[in-house]
Amino acid sequence: MRIVPTCFPFVIVVLLASVSGDAQIFTSIATVPAFSAANSGPPVRDTLGNLYSASGYGGLQSCMQGEGCGFILKVDPTGKPTVLYQFQGQPDGATPLPGLVLDNAGNIYGTTESGGTFNFGTVFKIDVSGNETVLHSFAGPPNDGEQPFSGLIRDSFGNLYGTTSEGGLGDCFGSGCGTVYRITPAGKETVLYRFTGGTDGATPWATPLLGGGALYGTTVDGGDLNCQPPGNSAVGCGTVFKLDKTGETVLYSFMNGTDGGFPVAGVVRDAAGNLYGTTENGGDLACGSGFGCGVAYKLDPSGQETVFHAFTGQQDGELLHATLVFDQGDLYGTTLIGGGIFQIDASGNFMVLYPLNSNGTGPSTMIRDSEGNLYGTYSDEFFRFTP
Repeated sequence: MRIVPTCFPFVIVVLLASVSGDAQIFTSIATVPAFSAANSGPPVRDTLGNLYSASGYGGLQSCMQGEGCGFILKVDPTGKPTVLYQFQGQPDGATPLPGLVLDNAGNIYGTTESGGTFNFGTVFKIDVSGNETVLHSFAGPPNDGEQPFSGLIRDSFGNLYGTTSEGGLGDCFGSGCGTVYRITPAGKETVLYRFTGGTDGATPWATPLLGGGALYGTTVDGGDLNCQPPGNSAVGCGTVFKLDKTGETVLYSFMNGTDGGFPVAGVVRDAAGNLYGTTENGGDLACGSGFGCGVAYKLDPSGQETVFHAFTGQQDGELLHATLVFDQGDLYGTTLIGGGIFQIDASGNFMVLYPLNSNGTGPSTMIRDSEGNLYGTYSDEFFRFTP
């Protein structure tokens, strides 16, 4: 399921309001009617407490038939928003994605879903003066990716890593089955892996996780080729994979049964090497017209899956696109529809902490500060949540 953001007039409203219940505090930091997150990627926070994210639409009204090609937004700790850059389409980027990263100098790095030289998307840098540089324009199959839905991660050497949902090898959607790539600070791209659409997976949407010298991630499709629910346009129900110097290893292939299916979100990893994630479908097959409403799962280093919670589409919500976040042994996440912010404690117990009853614009992946506060975006709102 792809949620298409809605455009709003380019007006900025500052709002600081708190709602508290059972010791949990939800604070609306700022509401920006022009802001429309293009996916469930998280904001990023600097050492001064400023939040940064990308709006997939809005900005220059001369771009994309008046809808705007998107912009990069900064929200300071008082709730004051500042537009740092407005995208212009080709050969610049268009439709920037949340999941930005910062370097120590304050430069911002991110991806756009389209735009660039070939209109297949870009990786960009915005310096502290607001100047943009396109580090890479994706060229499409067979040698390069196209249409990145993921944000970026950055290693200690300044290299950037991400995925593209299409491009590369295979015949998924007529445009290739997706890639994993690395880009140096100078803008040199290396395609680390091209998915084939077979048992290795297809269509990665999530930002990969870097840990222990390897990349970990998910693919929405591919994997077990016997899994082909009606209406799905690619074979397989998704995978969790590991990519290192030896190549790609599929750690788990979903069957869209009680185990879950179609993992849009990425994974997080604990010190013991266990991976935790969510799926869009599967689980309780009485929910979602037989497709299931998603699960939260754990995958141990041997590839054994444990389902913590199968969503029912009732008070717990349904459909999960946001990646989980760790906080002192507990996991926190959000649902795309209904539900809200939930917790899975260290014993595996599930609880909805703050209901939001969203209708397809559920909260983003959240980030955590050193005091345990969680930050995210919800529709056109930036929030802080204290569990």
